[in-house]
Amino acid sequence: MKVKKSILTFAVFLMIALSSNGQSYEPVISSDSTTWNIAWKELFGNVMGNLYSVADTDSIYHDLYFQSLYPNTEYVGKIREDTVSGKLWYTPPDKDKSEEYLIMDLTLEVGDIFDLPVFNTTIPIEVVNVFYLDQRKHIEFDYQTEWDEPLRFIEGVGRNITLHQFWYGDFTYVACKYNLDELVYVNPNPNFIGCELDPTGRRSTNSNFVRLYPNPANNVLNVDFGLIGKQDITVSIFDGNGMEVYNNKTTDSHIILQLTTFNKGLYLIKISNKNNLITSKFIIQ
Repeated sequence: MKVKKSILTFAVFLMIALSSNGQSYEPVISSDSTTWNIAWKELFGNVMGNLYSVADTDSIYHDLYFQSLYPNTEYVGKIREDTVSGKLWYTPPDKDKSEEYLIMDLTLEVGDIFDLPVFNTTIPIEVVNVFYLDQRKHIEFDYQTEWDEPLRFIEGVGRNITLHQFWYGDFTYVACKYNLDELVYVNPNPNFIGCELDPTGRRSTNSNFVRLYPNPANNVLNVDFGLIGKQDITVSIFDGNGMEVYNNKTTDSHIILQLTTFNKGLYLIKISNKNNLITSKFIIQ
């Protein structure tokens, strides 16, 4: 009897251990009706749209579709998920499945480096904080977005900068998420009231007033100052080490910066006048 009892006890502990080791994270893609409210920045201001997933027939992938300002629905790629590791892979619409990109990983710990896909390159970013909020794991990086908060991976939600079209960098943002039309997540970002943009824009960085293109850049970078143009504007550029590599003043509404003497990499641009301080990022490839 003692032998049978010992075997039974061992089996119970083994089952618990196996269950623990195979425990999954809350899935990001939980149904055919997973939908995100997405905000993004246009030259004329911040706007909202919807991203939603549809299961790919006989496949481990989900197709992503985006509804923006225009009536047409746009196919924007595929996504694949591993709920055990909390990993997401994204395939752009112009690529096949062999060219997918890892865009999220919930196994990371403080100090780990993640290669963030942005445009046609990757940027190494470091995990600076791991915490739980509303029973969801959050991983925070030393990478500031255009939305008054750093980049975060959020269990069951995805990234706070949206899953699709990663080449847009941090100009798109997840405000809310729905499963089967049920609201399951609201991001407490101060630029939003619930799932909608704050119409006062009181916490906005005003970066929507400035447009940088092409981004990534090669030899030149165009800067449109939008609503803050034709004023005394100071333009400063800093490299990845925080060293100022350019500083000049202008009253033009559009300038062209020559980049032939700059090294490849990620740069921070600061644009300021007496009423505004605007920061953004661009890449030289």
